[in-house]
Amino acid sequence: MHTNLWLDRRGWLGYYGDMRKKDLVVMLLMVIGMMCCRGTLAMGMTGKAKSSDGVEIAYQAEGKGNYTLVFIHGWCCDKSYWKNELSLTEKGYRVVILDLAGHGESGRNRSAYSIKAFGDDVAAVVNNIKADRVILVGHSIGGLVMIEAARVLKEKVIGLIAVDSLIDVERSLVTREENDEFLAFVQNDFRNGVKKMITSSGMFTKKSDPKLVAQIAENISQCSPETGMKSWQAVYEYDLPASMDSLGRSFWNINSDMYPTNIEAGEQHAKRFIVETIPDVGHFIMLENPETFNKVLLSIIASLGSEDEPPVPREITEPIYRESPHHYLPGLEIGWDSKEGKHLVTGVSFGYYHSDVYGFLLTANADLYNLIAKKNYGTCMVGINYFPQFINYPGAWIFMSAGIGLIRYSEDDNDQSLMSNQVAVAVGGGVKLLSLEFRHKVIPYFEAKAIFYNDTFHGRYTFGMAYQFGGRSY
Repeated sequence: MHTNLWLDRRGWLGYYGDMRKKDLVVMLLMVIGMMCCRGTLAMGMTGKAKSSDGVEIAYQAEGKGNYTLVFIHGWCCDKSYWKNELSLTEKGYRVVILDLAGHGESGRNRSAYSIKAFGDDVAAVVNNIKADRVILVGHSIGGLVMIEAARVLKEKVIGLIAVDSLIDVERSLVTREENDEFLAFVQNDFRNGVKKMITSSGMFTKKSDPKLVAQIAENISQCSPETGMKSWQAVYEYDLPASMDSLGRSFWNINSDMYPTNIEAGEQHAKRFIVETIPDVGHFIMLENPETFNKVLLSIIASLGSEDEPPVPREITEPIYRESPHHYLPGLEIGWDSKEGKHLVTGVSFGYYHSDVYGFLLTANADLYNLIAKKNYGTCMVGINYFPQFINYPGAWIFMSAGIGLIRYSEDDNDQSLMSNQVAVAVGGGVKLLSLEFRHKVIPYFEAKAIFYNDTFHGRYTFGMAYQFGGRSY
């Protein structure tokens, strides 16, 4: 089975566990929120609302404010992994988290699962708490659910924010054959099959916390197989482009940068389609970097209006982060020359890289020991390394180098009077072990080049370590 096809972020799937473990405490006979990946939810006002088919939908509402933020989870998730957003009550918002039917603490007696039915779940909660000026936030397939909820709630919804959901609106989620293959695979061993696929999928970056990945995989695998497979089937049957067309609303998006967002496709099916990306996180943005996620979320919400005026969707013109195409890399080098044995070489470097056009690294290194000791051989070189865009690979950047310098050279070891300074040129190449697209990172690199002088040449090999500044910062 091609696991990447159904676990790929571009398929909009959000995976988290159907977690039913509770920590009971003897305090006013109240139940603390269900365990999420990194802790527990703070207790607030809880309740249940009846969806259109009579299934009870569990929810938790916190805070007071003119705007109500309603968070919708993804496939096999529950309300508990929105725990980091409960703090938004401190910003003057009412926050609501809920379990869709078949998930978490909600009823499991749904006979027919569909995205429309999930949308009715959200609408039931909003109507039950008598909320207006509602901003829906949907993660992964929760982004599809919010579309159907907005269709029911109509003018009550003043903002739609999709979280790593509408990556490519016009891309088919999976083919019928892939869908059937997935269902056949998990129905015999849902727990182990899902757990294995999640940990080996493209939902996380290499920098994702291994403990968090393992916890998410474990929690997702606890989802009821019936709920998981029927919900998956509902996603497979959902016509996203047509649904967005008929809704005719604007969409704001908070996406990971693991995969590019097809903005043009989104714009074809929405009044406006605005995308904010957060780097160095996987599909579970709100869990991997909750602080930055909440900052971006608040920036989008602020763009919808203020308490003194009706919220009017408008494009974000001043994001909370600073974006720059310029990257700077000061560093140190150490290596050796192959001339008559190994001569220690040390030096410094300073790099500059432009995100859209080019990159280069200026280097200066010298055979310091021999120069200072006035041996028969010593060099001082400056060079430039160029990074062509067409040979940039994930995790590595191949570069070409050229340089010029002076060589202190004598044919006779015992006669220093024969010592002379000669011009030398160098050509070569190397590899940076980490891609320069990462911001504020240590970048190790290796370079090999040939130094030509006096009708001869020798090799120089240097290791360097540069620290990158620039790019996006929050």
